[in-house]
Amino acid sequence: MERSVNQRVLRRVLTSLLAALLTLALVEVALRVFWQPATSYYYYKSDPTLNHRLRPRIRTWRVLHDGRRIEIITNANGLRDVEYGPKETNELRILVLGDSFIEATTNPFPLISSKRLERLLNERYQGKNLTVRVINGGQVSYSPILEYIFLKTELIDLAPDIVLLNLDMGDVQDDLFYSTIADFDADNEPTRVAHDRPVPMIIQRKWEPPAWQKWLIDHLRLAHFIDQRFHIHAMGEAANVVPGDLRYDRLATTRDGVSDLSEHYRRTGSYLTMIDRYLKERGIPLLIFAYPLGHQVAPNEWPQGRVREQFETGKVYTGTFFPFLQQYCAEQQLNCRLLLDAFRAYQGTEPLYLPYDGHWTPAGEAFMAQQQFTALVESGLLPSTE
Repeated sequence: MERSVNQRVLRRVLTSLLAALLTLALVEVALRVFWQPATSYYYYKSDPTLNHRLRPRIRTWRVLHDGRRIEIITNANGLRDVEYGPKETNELRILVLGDSFIEATTNPFPLISSKRLERLLNERYQGKNLTVRVINGGQVSYSPILEYIFLKTELIDLAPDIVLLNLDMGDVQDDLFYSTIADFDADNEPTRVAHDRPVPMIIQRKWEPPAWQKWLIDHLRLAHFIDQRFHIHAMGEAANVVPGDLRYDRLATTRDGVSDLSEHYRRTGSYLTMIDRYLKERGIPLLIFAYPLGHQVAPNEWPQGRVREQFETGKVYTGTFFPFLQQYCAEQQLNCRLLLDAFRAYQGTEPLYLPYDGHWTPAGEAFMAQQQFTALVESGLLPSTE
């Protein structure tokens, strides 16, 4: 009797185990057929002068964490934009510099801020025999040092009439890293940022995902789905953030009460001044826009990503970069637009920032374009509409 009971229990356990394995197998098949994980296809390449850049003339896709599929097309210049030939008569060209927020591979091309700005400006000049072209010069992880080199070596050839530089809160760390591996000329101006030189100040990371987790995610779609849904690896990466230490905290500039970062701010400021001087020598005006990140705007913006970077949930931060810029731009007579207050005054119902990724939503792209349009109109740099 006891043996019969044990056999029945064993059969039930084996049946349950088999059913569980069959269910997991069915889920695995379903995910492979119906679900596509977030993917950023490798559309960048190393560059001996600019460190890295978008590959020219590519057509590919990016899948975001929310499932949206974004088409990525680049032109012959390696810009996420249309092709540009010689400037035509009655054409006004505005060059937009910036990093991934301006490159904007998290939104369809017609919805990115530079193309929205282009449409706003052309509506302004409708029927005035003037065509405005807004050139998207954004490149992921670019900062003023790379933007200066990019402008001098290539983008100036596109004959811009006005340049808009968009300053990201993470640019200060980028300038720190790139400056350590850059070549400078006799005037202490950067000439290139090599792609094959390691940044010397980075030490071994505190956390790396276990090899078995990497294997599961690489080979099982279910494991990949769970990791993406709960951001397991990304949350583990939070251990590598040392809040306030610019070497290990990309967003140290946005924290309140951190140690003095003025040395690093002045470095970034010096590159802004170089860009301004270079353009002034050619009679080209520069407008600088410094925009905030989600946790600097509202307590409900960027809710998931801020946890990854060790920011408090529901708290709005100011940081120390905006106060520095307000003083530095005045001292150096730079034409700066600090957009912290403008973004905080946003009254729309749609969030401006993606909850995990942190880049702009379509609403954020539209809001930024409107800020740039208003600044251009108020600056007096645009041709008259009369």
